[in-house]
Amino acid sequence: MVLAVPLAETFPALYCHCIQDALSVRDALNHSLDDVLRPRLTQAAAQDKLLLQNCLQHLTLKDEPDSRFLTLWPSECFNSSSAYRATHTDDAPDPDAIRFWDTKLPSKIRFFGWLLHCDRLNTRANMLRRNICKQEESSCECCPGTLETSEHIFVSCPCARAVWGLLGIAVGDGMHQQPWLLGCELQPPHSVQVDVMLLVLWQIWKARNALIFDRATSLPTDVLRRRTIKDMDFWSSRYKKLCIDFDRWRAFLLSC
Repeated sequence: MVLAVPLAETFPALYCHCIQDALSVRDALNHSLDDVLRPRLTQAAAQDKLLLQNCLQHLTLKDEPDSRFLTLWPSECFNSSSAYRATHTDDAPDPDAIRFWDTKLPSKIRFFGWLLHCDRLNTRANMLRRNICKQEESSCECCPGTLETSEHIFVSCPCARAVWGLLGIAVGDGMHQQPWLLGCELQPPHSVQVDVMLLVLWQIWKARNALIFDRATSLPTDVLRRRTIKDMDFWSSRYKKLCIDFDRWRAFLLSC
């Protein structure tokens, strides 16, 4: 028996008469429906009851957990990934998406990059738009009176500008959402350029969070030499086939 919606939505008139709203299907089958319904059903509820009884008489339960799946992929167990694919089947393909998902970085950083690309990070500007914070709470922690957008955090804020200045990278409007455009003018190889630039953006974001939640300030040299390089060392095993290129980027960051 496959149900597209809960029984409460399929039979709303009957559900209004139910005295046990959390009753499972198995418990309902082990009792008479009259035992869990208020007496004197309305005409609509009586019709719902008749339909439900007709459905239940063809139902046979098994001694195993329920299986949930999507109609599009009945052979797959339901999970968030399949749900996302089901709700985006008609979306036009994004040529930039593969740039994030093809990096060798951990999933949390790839997701961060994708949210940044789509401007869905929890910046104070986005939280203000969603009524999560007030206007007076939406300024950058370092720049009072300046709305904290992703553009400000990663491009305009003095903290970010200092990091890009150390690297010798000129960051234009919107480039923070396309990390493959960052660092193209530098000498290190481009094979892991997107990965390294994502790590730098990630550490700028973490420095922003540390300032807000821990009141801890971060020097630009800390963002690059201590934190970004620490991440590179921690995840270097992911770049065994690109270790020479990865090491050249590491040496470049150390020299900044």
